[in-house]
Amino acid sequence: MLVDWCYSQTSTDGTFVPLKAISGDYQVWYPAEIIDKATPTTATDVYMAAWSMVYAMGGEKVDQLTTKMPRAFRAYFASCLEANYKVRPDDAFGLLAETDELLERFGEPYYPRRFREFVLPTK
Repeated sequence: MLVDWCYSQTSTDGTFVPLKAISGDYQVWYPAEIIDKATPTTATDVYMAAWSMVYAMGGEKVDQLTTKMPRAFRAYFASCLEANYKVRPDDAFGLLAETDELLERFGEPYYPRRFREFVLPTK
């Protein structure tokens, strides 16, 4: 689970100032509203988190979800990767409930979700 992915930045007067953190090599990862320097929304976070998951599951292009992915997941991620942020889901808790429903249908080892600690080795 990815928590609190944040791309937005505001100035001291509360206006949006876009970050200059877009990598040219990964520009295709970003939704149109970021490329257009529009104000990010919660739907922007949904897009970025969904694309990260699609990539981790073997997807190589946002508009071509991997056929290795079960159909139910393709439909789920397709809605999260809608080009128009106004029709893209923007409720992370609602999406978490949908994710749990999908995972429950697939059963073990995907459901129930479990915390898996990620530890980086230190020198």
